[in-house]
Amino acid sequence: MLVEDDEVDVLCMKRFFDPKPGCRLTVVNNGYDGLERLRAWTQESPAPTVVLLDLNLPRMGGLEFLDELRSEPGIASTVVFVVTTSTDPGDVGAAWQRNVAGYLAKSRPEEFELKLESLDRYIHALELPCG
Repeated sequence: MLVEDDEVDVLCMKRFFDPKPGCRLTVVNNGYDGLERLRAWTQESPAPTVVLLDLNLPRMGGLEFLDELRSEPGIASTVVFVVTTSTDPGDVGAAWQRNVAGYLAKSRPEEFELKLESLDRYIHALELPCG
């Protein structure tokens, strides 16, 4: 699941992940809707294996999203990678304190694509919990 409000970033992520076999990218544009979607998936199936989270979101920002997510037993162990423009040390530290699996700063398109390729390889090398 991608929690992202910037349409250009959503298109970039879809262009990268959608063609991948076995990858289904669901997009929500704020933290509140992301939590609602995760809660709904706990009652249905399958839940997303990984959440890609921007920090700067309307309605509920990424750090708030992480606080809520980590406090709910049914979804607390969701694997989250932060993918954001912020390189502020405060944001980086706050995300890691909330048990993210990784933190990627968005950068120039060619650099960002290399980061996404690395993330994709990393995710596929892990033994992730099933949804």
